[in-house]
Amino acid sequence: MMINRTYRIGEVATATSVTVEALRYYEREGLLPAALRSSAGARRYNADVLERVRFIKEAQAVGLTLRDIQVLVQVRDGSRRDCQRIRGVLAARVADLDRRLAQMQAFRDVLSEHLEACDRALTADAPECPALDALEAACCGTIGRKGL
Repeated sequence: MMINRTYRIGEVATATSVTVEALRYYEREGLLPAALRSSAGARRYNADVLERVRFIKEAQAVGLTLRDIQVLVQVRDGSRRDCQRIRGVLAARVADLDRRLAQMQAFRDVLSEHLEACDRALTADAPECPALDALEAACCGTIGRKGL
């Protein structure tokens, strides 16, 4: 007869590099199945929870929110309805990434302009760096370095 090993919450935390508090939160939020309880009331997790926690961490690392992950782990049968829910989560993340990429590209463009201004100033042996004034003006309004 094979006995399934269970893990204490601290063992799961150590094995997955997640805090005990995070594991409790994941359980409360439905990201993890409810733990079994020992006779003393301590949480005991089946081995499959280790893979679930690793999945949660990997999903977070690629930009999914805990709410997104909650939808993914609640999918049970891969039905059309489940696929629609998953599609909604993925579409929202793609839209968010597109928005952030556009912001990053705009920021890169501004930095490139300042870099070119520095290069021009250095080539012309200018006494001051035009990029510093421009960055301070953008950050602090029109005050600039000289008005501080």
